[in-house]
Amino acid sequence: MMDSETTAFDRLSMSLGSSNRIQRKNILIIDDELGILESIEELFNDTFNVFKAKDGKEGLDLFKSRSIDLVMLDLKLPGMEGLDVLKGIREFSKTVPVIVLTGHSTIERAERCADLMVHGYIRKPFDSFDLLERVREILNENTNIGNIEINHSTYASVNGLSSPIRQSVNFINNHYTKPIMPKDVAARVLVSREYLGRKFKKELGHSINEYINGLRIEKSKQLLLKNKDKKLFQVSHQLGFKSESHFLRIFKKYTGMTPNVFKKSSVE
Repeated sequence: MMDSETTAFDRLSMSLGSSNRIQRKNILIIDDELGILESIEELFNDTFNVFKAKDGKEGLDLFKSRSIDLVMLDLKLPGMEGLDVLKGIREFSKTVPVIVLTGHSTIERAERCADLMVHGYIRKPFDSFDLLERVREILNENTNIGNIEINHSTYASVNGLSSPIRQSVNFINNHYTKPIMPKDVAARVLVSREYLGRKFKKELGHSINEYINGLRIEKSKQLLLKNKDKKLFQVSHQLGFKSESHFLRIFKKYTGMTPNVFKKSSVE
């Protein structure tokens, strides 16, 4: 029989939604830079199925052979140019979202994509969190958890979890103030990132990033209520967020309001 803490954890997982039961959407990245391919795959792998192509022909072949929901396309590619790849995509589908990745040398070419129905441009080097938010918005991947009240005991509970997930939760609970990522958690518990991501979702019903962000937001609410004069950049830095703007976006997604509105609403 589960104790009260485990029950609270289960309620959180149910509130976060049954994302593990929903078919993951497919993202295709076409870029000849290995570092870009790997960094975007790392960023999106917890939430989406990621397909990679290092040149235009490979990318177009992948697009035609898979059910792709969104494409991230570099315009400067070996062999078949990115603009030609985009034209090929549009011949095959008029509606699939395409985000163009641009560098200084491809700005003019990017402007020629306007008539091919692109859904935005991302300048290199890009902000990972901004890119993630952009993709989720385009695909209507609503990560807004809403006004969920999460107690500290919820995040402290590890009862009933398998060994790697129990270790992962303990590690996150003790290191959430640092800029940790799923790959850091996986390295800590000595399993692959892919395996841990799947098992984390299976047991908790949401991704590692969602767990980390949820914990940070709960802690931020405590900080804001304890010291209403505390600056937002201080809170974001103290809790391991990449920037104040990232903290603001995540706070609103998880609570449905800005930190300032939250502070005012908490005044009796």
